[in-house]
Amino acid sequence: TSSPVISFSFFIFSTSSFTTTTTTEERHRYFECLMTQFSTPEELFGPPSLQTLKREDRLVRNIEGYAPQANCLCLDEIFRANSAVLNALLTLLNERKFRNGIDMLQVPRVCAVGASNEAPTPRDGLGALFDRFLFRCHVQPLEG
Repeated sequence: TSSPVISFSFFIFSTSSFTTTTTTEERHRYFECLMTQFSTPEELFGPPSLQTLKREDRLVRNIEGYAPQANCLCLDEIFRANSAVLNALLTLLNERKFRNGIDMLQVPRVCAVGASNEAPTPRDGLGALFDRFLFRCHVQPLEG
């Protein structure tokens, strides 16, 4: 199936490396982002088009090369992102849609990998996002 995937990993490089090697064909578009509490929607969804804003007085994003056009997403430290970014991700992950200005776009996403060093707790209020990931794998730290 093409359901989102989440991995709790102490070694995020392994998750990123796996996703990179599985999307090497040119027809696949890969997007990855290290998320923090200071992440902005522009980092995931692209910058606003200033030309369109000036010419047509409407706000749309230049999404070329960003999450809305990716077949495969790797969202590192996903639970550390702020609510503006996380709320925007809900529709993209669950319904494969992205609102760009007044247009609702279909997203070609085939898979999404979220990685985090910490699982969310009920107090975090991240239940809606956590539910978007149907497969969850807890990875123990390597010993040695």
